[in-house]
Amino acid sequence: MSASTANTNPINSVQSNSMRIAIAADHAGVPLMDPIIAQVRSLGHEVLDLGTHDPTQPDDYPDYARAIGETLQAGRCDRGILICGSGVGAAIAANKMIGIPGR
Repeated sequence: MSASTANTNPINSVQSNSMRIAIAADHAGVPLMDPIIAQVRSLGHEVLDLGTHDPTQPDDYPDYARAIGETLQAGRCDRGILICGSGVGAAIAANKMIGIPGR
């Protein structure tokens, strides 16, 4: 591989693989939000932060599953990261949306 093609290889360029990633959490997942957002940004991706930001205010994880799912369905992001206390409830809620695999 010549030096000129080495710089155009998508594997060598974070920017060519850049994605818009939506991130949301319920109150139990708030402590993980900042480190995950920082990691995603350090990898060269754009973050769409869908909240929540106050761990003292109880809320419902299905609301955040819906926010991520609708954002994905509308094409406003390429991937989504959904955080809740156990991860199980959020995955079940996300799986109920057409085309949204919750893992």
